[in-house]
Amino acid sequence: MTQLKRSYTKKTLKIIFALSGNKCAYPGCTNPIIMPSTDKSAPLVLSQICHIYALSEDGPRGKAGLTQAELNAPENLILFCPTHHVIVDGQHETYPAELLKQWKEEHEANVHKQPYADLGRVQSDVFSHQQFPIELVDQKIEDEVDIIRKSRFFVEFDRVRTSLTLGERLVGGDLSGGTDGVRSRALGWCARFLARTEVLDKAEGYLKLAKLIGTCPENETLCANISETLPTQ
Repeated sequence: MTQLKRSYTKKTLKIIFALSGNKCAYPGCTNPIIMPSTDKSAPLVLSQICHIYALSEDGPRGKAGLTQAELNAPENLILFCPTHHVIVDGQHETYPAELLKQWKEEHEANVHKQPYADLGRVQSDVFSHQQFPIELVDQKIEDEVDIIRKSRFFVEFDRVRTSLTLGERLVGGDLSGGTDGVRSRALGWCARFLARTEVLDKAEGYLKLAKLIGTCPENETLCANISETLPTQ
């Protein structure tokens, strides 16, 4: 029998930690899986990665016929605090695979519903993954726009560069998976920030795309205001 190994890609680790909401997936457990840094100590990762179907057929919830890639994929992984990982694997007869799948689904669904407390710590490429909650992508977009809006009055703030970067992420980058309405509004703000600058073509392009993908009243008003600020050719 081939000996399978724990082997997680960086993307897999980012996905499962992002979807965990920084909580153990055991129902009712409120233990964090990452302790923040202190004045004297670095952050501490408490979580343990549990396989729903074990790497070994003889392991907890072992199942024949699965490849190493399938067993180490995000769909087969769930994060527990150390205590509950020991319990779930040590009493695996009580905690079958179907139950853990249900827990994982419910836990991640709850993360979908709740604002993520610190999206800034999530690596950018996680937002573009198909399993990442679209609500959190939208929240990240709103956060990025809010940063630009609040910072644009500071002399040291590079409005052009920041707006261009956000626009690129919205069009074809990690934030392109947000809903049309939220992306449209954000592109409208990018166009507004870039109006009457040396990158007028980018402002016009973002404005056209914002109009194309969004129909909300706020966006229409914003686009109308931007159009008035754009110099005539």
